[in-house]
Amino acid sequence: MIDALLAMNNLSIVNAIDELGTICRDFILVCYWAGRKFPCFDKHEFFSWIDSTSHYGACCSFNYHPSVQETITPFAVNTFGVHGGLSVIGTGYPQASDGKSGALYSEGFMLMIHHPHDFAVESAPLTLLKLGTETFISVSPTDSRCSSQVLVLPQSQRSCIIGKDFPVPIENYRQPACTLECLRNEVHRKCDCHPYHLPRQSQIPENIKPIRGCTVFDSLCLIDNFYMLKRLKCQCLPACSDVTYKTSSVVTDFSAHKYSMNIFYTETNLTSFEFIFHIYLSNQVVASNRRIVVVSWISLLANLGGAFSLCLGMSIISLVEVLFYIFLRFYRIQQKLQKQAKEKQIKLVQPLAALQRFPKKEQLLNQKISAFE
Repeated sequence: MIDALLAMNNLSIVNAIDELGTICRDFILVCYWAGRKFPCFDKHEFFSWIDSTSHYGACCSFNYHPSVQETITPFAVNTFGVHGGLSVIGTGYPQASDGKSGALYSEGFMLMIHHPHDFAVESAPLTLLKLGTETFISVSPTDSRCSSQVLVLPQSQRSCIIGKDFPVPIENYRQPACTLECLRNEVHRKCDCHPYHLPRQSQIPENIKPIRGCTVFDSLCLIDNFYMLKRLKCQCLPACSDVTYKTSSVVTDFSAHKYSMNIFYTETNLTSFEFIFHIYLSNQVVASNRRIVVVSWISLLANLGGAFSLCLGMSIISLVEVLFYIFLRFYRIQQKLQKQAKEKQIKLVQPLAALQRFPKKEQLLNQKISAFE
């Protein structure tokens, strides 16, 4: 019935959510960056909130560029600390309980921190934003890279992927994007439709028919395969160059504005339906992990040669000559033993062959009888 009603009004599920539900402009009121106010929805390349989706459903995203095949460079900051990041005042009034009917619509929001090129998946660090509170979210990035010696190794040895590993090289490979594609293909195979909250493939070949969008009736298929999709194992290796994030949060009430001269707190009356959150880098420096080849074959031979020369007074070439002589000596000894065994066998066979040349007793008797006749 719901599908027929949507079709009658020429609406998709996404259009119905936009028309009937609340949008980002209903929740996000005031935005500051490093102490300066900016329009929250100015359609800026970086400093702007946009409507998006995640595995939870409809979302609002900041500095989000989900297409990994584009060459968009994420926004990089050179500030840190609570006054050097993003500060937002929001309201939960559109989804707040009326306090009379007993219906509980919302008690807060979920905030996920992820890479600008990644779809917000379940593994992203999650922070709960409760109404009537101020939340300070400290972000600690970790930069992971590989040396040039690791990158020249085969993919099976380095256990990571770069864009050049694909038949058609891509600019930015992301493991979450690979996992998303794996999940999307499995949903297409099981239910023959595309859920509204998953991003569609950016480039679809002309010979492949586009997958239809899932309807309300198709949700039964998604429910039946929910746990199977949760346990889905995708063969997606991490990127050789990647940035991951960890978060820690501190939650307080609105009493901080009494002891602060920041004009940020004058933007609102700070009612019980509102909430404040600050997202910032915790430190000026970040942790960096670099994968290197500890010992290559050339280095191993050089180290062994130096150790042998120092401790045994011999080089690798001398060691090879000694081993060659030992194996050659054993080989010659084995050949000599085989030759001696063969000669003994010949000596035993010769007397037996001589005995076989004498006529047998029956043959002699027959010869005598023939001669007598």
